[in-house]
Amino acid sequence: MKKMYYLIVLAFISLTFSCNDDDEGGNGNQNPAQVEIESVTTALEAVPGMSTFAQSLKLLDLSNVDGKEFTLFGVSDAALSLRATAPNLISSDELKRHVVVGKFNVEKLKTLKKLKALSGDSLSITVNGNAISINGIAIDSVKIIANSLVFFVNKLIPRVAEKTVVFEVWNWNEKWSPENNTEAMKAKEATIKIYNQISSSLVATLTTDTAGRAAFNLVSDQTYYYTVEKGDQKTLYKGFSVGGIITTREQAESLPAYPAGYNKMPGGLVLMDLNADGKIDDNDKMPNAYISIAGQNEIAHLVSDNFVWPVAVSTPDTISMNNMSECSVLYLRANDFFGIFDRNFSDLSKRLTMKSNNSQLDSLWTSSYKAIKQINTYLEIEALDTETQNRFRADLRFWRGTLLLNLSIMFGDVPILSSSQLDINSLPRNKVADVYNFALADLAITPQASRIYKEGALNNAALIYLMKKDYARALDRANAILEAGIINITNDRANYLKALYFKLEASIELGRTVEAMQAFNQFEAVTTQGQTPNATLEYLRTNSRSIFDKYSGGIYNVTYANIMRWGENASWGPQMLLPIPASAMNNNSKLIQNSGW
Repeated sequence: MKKMYYLIVLAFISLTFSCNDDDEGGNGNQNPAQVEIESVTTALEAVPGMSTFAQSLKLLDLSNVDGKEFTLFGVSDAALSLRATAPNLISSDELKRHVVVGKFNVEKLKTLKKLKALSGDSLSITVNGNAISINGIAIDSVKIIANSLVFFVNKLIPRVAEKTVVFEVWNWNEKWSPENNTEAMKAKEATIKIYNQISSSLVATLTTDTAGRAAFNLVSDQTYYYTVEKGDQKTLYKGFSVGGIITTREQAESLPAYPAGYNKMPGGLVLMDLNADGKIDDNDKMPNAYISIAGQNEIAHLVSDNFVWPVAVSTPDTISMNNMSECSVLYLRANDFFGIFDRNFSDLSKRLTMKSNNSQLDSLWTSSYKAIKQINTYLEIEALDTETQNRFRADLRFWRGTLLLNLSIMFGDVPILSSSQLDINSLPRNKVADVYNFALADLAITPQASRIYKEGALNNAALIYLMKKDYARALDRANAILEAGIINITNDRANYLKALYFKLEASIELGRTVEAMQAFNQFEAVTTQGQTPNATLEYLRTNSRSIFDKYSGGIYNVTYANIMRWGENASWGPQMLLPIPASAMNNNSKLIQNSGW
């Protein structure tokens, strides 16, 4: 009996402990995440207008979630009633987009850009002052429940778009010109304001970085418009979308018709014909710039409503004799300065006294480019194709090509001023080879030039080819003068002796002994030196140079060119070239001084 008593007591104790274990197992074996969400659910059921969200949370399976505190975005019954599926509960996938593992208060949210929801969706955080939005949905208020935070929102949070929009902002160069020809510059510290297209509410304010860029995360079911400003510059010009700066006449002619007062010419704006009707009018204006929901990058250009359109200047349709007289005076003055330097500074001892602030040096540079600029002005006249106009153009180009050749002989690399729209004080130096080629193109139209310039143009071309060591072409140009038989030692001594000597030098360098001897004897004959029997090419080379030096008096502008070609200045160091004038260096930051000056 006593034994039976002990068995009953042991059974009772065992049953008691078993029941206690079962009671504790109801929560003790539960996932902490599930326990926390149940606590939140219970509390939310007591909050008016949150029953649907609370009931949906009850069905949420968090068995595989590791977490003891959460951030939730609770949606009110009123907001959920507007859904097409109302009053159904929120689906599991959609609900998980409103739950984030971890506790993120307002201050933490302001420091973050994104959160990761239980659904795996990315939640984009946008801060505008004290206002915070999650994927574009504004947060109304917050409540601490259990170990978690519940933010109340007025709409289901949508999925974020897969692509971030990157804004790239540029300032149009409103002072564009051929010499200031950068069309646009990156706009740093520009302000971008993004608005919801439906409500017109401000969604975000961005500032561009040093590369003119800023990023914004799109929400998939929303559309936006935006403005960009920096100072008085904006994205639209008086409502028109701007596509660039007009840089050429050809581009201007290809554009649609513009409104009155908007001069369609280089330096003006490219206005976009949005409705493609072949004209720019009020139908092409738009109130705002829009972000595509597809999420492609947005390139915005800024321009001021006070943009100053270029003024159309009427130009004559013919080159007049007065125009030619004006350019002739300018050319002769510049060429005379070159002659002064060719005669007086083709000697090393004289060059050693040269300074970059020499007034005559400055006059050589400035007078040459003044003449070239004026020549360009008249060359740009779209004159009729007549014999007189063609002759005028050929003469103008002879003057320009000659002046550029002169400058290059004295200074080496020099700027090529090819248009009246260019500013000599903003051009870099061009390589000697490029200057020679530009000059050759100008000198190539000799058949149309005036009688007095034909031989000069051919001789200058021959000289350039000798400098380039293109002896065959040099010989061709010299022969063109001599074989024409128009000039001789009496009627044009300078050009005749130049052509004869250039032929002689080219023949020697080409190894054409017979032609060289003929030219040498011909040169001796016209300079009363008698005749020389057959000689070697080296004899001809040495003696022809000394004869030319002796009998070329009055033949200006070739002395230093000869010294250069013959290598007689090889040991002159910095004095091989003249210094760029100090005034030109001061006025033009793109110029680099010749070595040693």
